[in-house]
Amino acid sequence: MVGFQRNGCLMTEDINLDDIVAIWRIKAYTYITKSGKNVSQINSQGNWMEQFGVEIGSSISDECYQNRLIILED
Repeated sequence: MVGFQRNGCLMTEDINLDDIVAIWRIKAYTYITKSGKNVSQINSQGNWMEQFGVEIGSSISDECYQNRLIILED
């Protein structure tokens, strides 16, 4: 994989997949529920989402693994 920066994002080209992989570093924030419990919250926003196929109003699915979260457009 060859790494490069674009708009503050680490980008790599995966030669085996003929695809570009973008790695965005985001922070998990605290959200307080109505019952007063603290839970993790993340926000993803920006033009990069449309550039990678997530358009406004589209539905997404999250795949959750240990230390890994994958966001897929339905």
